Amino acid sequence: MQTEEIADLNDEVSRLRALVTMLRSDAGIVNSQTVRSALQVNADMWDSLMNTTQRRIERLQCNERTPGYRSSVTRKRPARRSIEWVCWEKGFVRQRRP
Repeated sequence: MQTEEIADLNDEVSRLRALVTMLRSDAGIVNSQTVRSALQVNADMWDSLMNTTQRRIERLQCNERTPGYRSSVTRKRPARRSIEWVCWEKGFVRQRRP
């Protein structure tokens, strides 16, 4: 189920990135400075949403790849290059359930 959600979110982010590229392109050819600024603010807002969605995707991937783990605050650094380390480095810390 998470795999489907991850795939759907990745598809959505890809579509949104294409639309934001078109929006920024259109902003570059508009004569009115007010409209251009509004389009840039709109594109920035969508970029922010996509970045948040990308973090959600990464969190879901870490949850899926590290079964039996849960989010927790820990100072212990996992073994380098392990899935746990990648999740730890991205801020999605995992700790084995007791």
